[in-house]
Amino acid sequence: MSRKILLLGGARSGKSSRAEEIASRWFSEEKVYMATYQSGLSEDPEMTERIQLHQDRRDALWTTIE
Repeated sequence: MSRKILLLGGARSGKSSRAEEIASRWFSEEKVYMATYQSGLSEDPEMTERIQLHQDRRDALWTTIE
């Protein structure tokens, strides 16, 4: 059976890390990460760094959709 979980919250509220924690605990198969911001669109170095940190946390079982 396929499960889908939607986490909502404000900017920098911890949604990403919480979602990754839940998915890693509950799912052993491939996981899909729906990014709400596309990398490469911002000239803001802080945003670019945050995106990279998020990507670096996820292993090969994650597929990212931007």
